[in-house]
Amino acid sequence: MDYKLYDVVTATAELPESGISAGMTGAIVDIYPDGEIEVEFCNKNGDTIAMAPLRLSQIAPADIQKAA
Repeated sequence: MDYKLYDVVTATAELPESGISAGMTGAIVDIYPDGEIEVEFCNKNGDTIAMAPLRLSQIAPADIQKAA
């Protein structure tokens, strides 16, 4: 899948060292030439709780209909 800036994605992997749990939803804030994608995860107040470069295998498009 081709992702673009500000796409909403879901983490598919547990990354405890980054504070990211599988199922967390975040937004793409940067796309690097090496293929990694920087994703920012926020709480319901909009405060950043985790930010990390992830590989394509660690994210999936978010089902934002669930949150609506």
